[in-house]
Formats: sequence, structure tokens, C-alpha cells
Amino acid sequence: MKFPKLKNPILCMILSYVVIIVCFYIPASLISILIKHPLAIVISIIACTLGLAIFIFKNLENLTCMDIILSQLHNYYSARKSFECKKNGTNPEKIKSKILKRVRFFGLPVEPSTVSPTPEIIKYSIKSSWTVHYKGIDKLFLSYDSSFLDNASLESIMRSSKINVKQYAGKGKRILTDPCQKTLKVSVASVVVIFADKIDEKIRENLHKILSVKNGDGNLEATVFLVVDLENAIYYFDSVRESFIGYSGYPAKNRAYHMVRKLVFGGKINTYGNYDYVDLPKGLKRYDRENDTLWTLWRELKSEIFHNKSQKRTFKKIPNENIVFEDNIIQYKLNNRAVEWAAELDDKSKKVTVKIQKIWSYPNAFVISKKDMQTIKNEVEEYFGTKNITVIFEE
Repeated sequence: MKFPKLKNPILCMILSYVVIIVCFYIPASLISILIKHPLAIVISIIACTLGLAIFIFKNLENLTCMDIILSQLHNYYSARKSFECKKNGTNPEKIKSKILKRVRFFGLPVEPSTVSPTPEIIKYSIKSSWTVHYKGIDKLFLSYDSSFLDNASLESIMRSSKINVKQYAGKGKRILTDPCQKTLKVSVASVVVIFADKIDEKIRENLHKILSVKNGDGNLEATVFLVVDLENAIYYFDSVRESFIGYSGYPAKNRAYHMVRKLVFGGKINTYGNYDYVDLPKGLKRYDRENDTLWTLWRELKSEIFHNKSQKRTFKKIPNENIVFEDNIIQYKLNNRAVEWAAELDDKSKKVTVKIQKIWSYPNAFVISKKDMQTIKNEVEEYFGTKNITVIFEE
């Protein structure tokens, strides 16, 4: 079945649960049509609900992983490196005036720091949090003017904005809605808009990459830098949002994104006909948006989870400081932690190429220390040395 494709991740997320729920309640619907006895209908509904609950519990890891991947795909597929905004027009003066007109109703003006360059506008919004995830929610908006934006001026603006944000972030007085919030931190979302009359062509190609460098962890704190090319009416900013499944607080970067959408773009960021796509990270490049479907993703994740569980059972059985070499795979356990490295054995040349991974495969993906790495290498060399096989390590 070639529907739905991964190029529509939101549709995939909705259908994944719709199909599950519909499939489990079809029997109850048939019974209610064929057997019209109220008791039979009630029993069938209870049985279907119980079956659905058991299915979700057993497949919770699979469903959660699928939600996270689809959410990440949506965030990247909907992001672009640059944008246009018809609502703001193309006249440099009108673009700036329209944006600043929207900012008038945002927060309260505060005094900037003495660091140069000084922001033209700095506004601070303080809000209480209605959830127990944060002590409060702070939002800051800063704007800078630049007649000619090059590497040096961009770096100085970014440095100045960070100092100004730090000056106010989380320091405003607010009403706590729950006593437990006293020990929590404040979620801070900041937007820095740089109005550039002209942009140096040397940095234009790498501008999105520079603006995409993380400022804050993305969840608790995030600063989004947006450059407005007034000469060409083009907007550059990191538009990739953080994944939000609902188990924790709302990401600060997403709040900053919504600030950009409301204050800079007037409520809507139009991506129709914009093919300036953001590069996918390595983990998401393996998915083909045009050919892969929800069902291929489901099968792949189910297979991976089954393999991981099987792998954990295997690692538990391996004695400490013992090497297992089967099917071109080396498994070695040290202090109840294990690695699994691919190895290509050439019987003719009596050489084996071992591909090293710098993280443990079991029980958690922690980085292997230099001491443990050397111990594992020595053990692998000794194992193959007894068979007169030379070991070549590759990272």
C-alpha cells in the first residue's frame, strides 16, 4: 500500500492511530448491527477497548518512536533556509515599519546594556506558567540595524544580543500558580531581528548555517536570529522546530518560532513554491519521502526494536571479558557493558578490518572512555593474534 507517504508526516501520524482504533472497534460495530442485544453490545465494546489497551501497551515503544520520527520529519520538511513575505511587501522602509508596528503590542520596553552595538528595540514579556514544567515563561524581542552585514558585524550583533538576553532572562517577577514551581527554571524564548540594508555575498551562502548554530538547549532556552535582507526582501532564520510529543514542557525554540511567525511574518509563514529546503540530518536521510510510507516505517521500527531486544538478551548471556565473533560481528563485554563492531575478514591476506564505534552498544549509548577503548582493542588483537590474523581498526 503506497499511502500515506512520508512526505505527509502529519497525515501519517493521524492515520496511524485512526487505523488502530478503527480496526479494534470494527468487531463491536458488526456485533451491534448483527446482534442487537444491549448486553452483547456492551461486552463487545469492553472487549474491544481492552484489546486496544493491550495492543497500545505492547507496541508503546514502537508507536512512540514512530511519533518522534514523524514529528522530526514534519519539522524538517516544513522548514526552509530562506523565505519571502508578501504581507510585508518589498519596499525596505515598509518592511521594517510593518514588523515594528506589530512589535508595539508585544511586551514592555526595557533598557539595553551598554555593550556595542546597542539594539534599536528590546522588549520583554513576563508570564506565569500554568503547567508544572516551568517557574514561568519569558519572551524577549530585540532588533538591530546594519547598513552592511558581514561576518564581523554579525558576530558582534550576536554577542551583544546574548548579553542583553542574559541581562533580563528569568529575572522578572511573576505569580506562581503552584508551590512546586519555586524550584523550577524559567523557559526563555528570544528573537533577534537584524535589519540589513545590504548583505556581504561571502556570507550569504553560509548565512543559514551560521544562524542555525544552537543558542540554548532548544527546550528550556532558545534564541532565534533572523536576518532581513531589505535590499532583496528575503528573510533568513533557523526555521526547524523541536519535536514536541507532550510528555514534557513546550520547547522554547518553538515559542521563538511562533514569535517570528506572528511578529515578523504577520501570522503565517508561506512555504508554497519555496524549494530552498533545509538539509536533513544523517538519521533522517535514510527515509525516502516520495517512496517510503507509514507502513514501511512501522515495519522497519518494529524490526529494529525486536533486534534491539534480542541483542540485549544476547549481551546479557555473554560473560565479561569474553569475545564472540560470528557473522562478521564482534561482540565484547567489559564491566557489564558491551560493544558490537562490524568486522570484515579476508582469509587470503589473513587480515581483519574492524570498524570501531565510540559508543557502547549495551546497556546505554554512552561514550567509551580512552582506557576502555584501548582495553577492547588489545583484547581484539589478542583474539585474532592467536589465529595469526592481523587487525586493522577503522573509525
